[in-house]
Amino acid sequence: MKQEIRIIGGKYRGKKLHFPAIEGLRPTTDRVRETLFNW
Repeated sequence: MKQEIRIIGGKYRGKKLHFPAIEGLRPTTDRVRETLFNW
């Protein structure tokens, strides 16, 4: 099963990145990423 994350800002806003499912790896929610990068 493939996973994906969405770019939330900048030139590539809205684009999706696909990556293989890796046990124990979970993508960060949009809200947490936005807070982290706007700190």
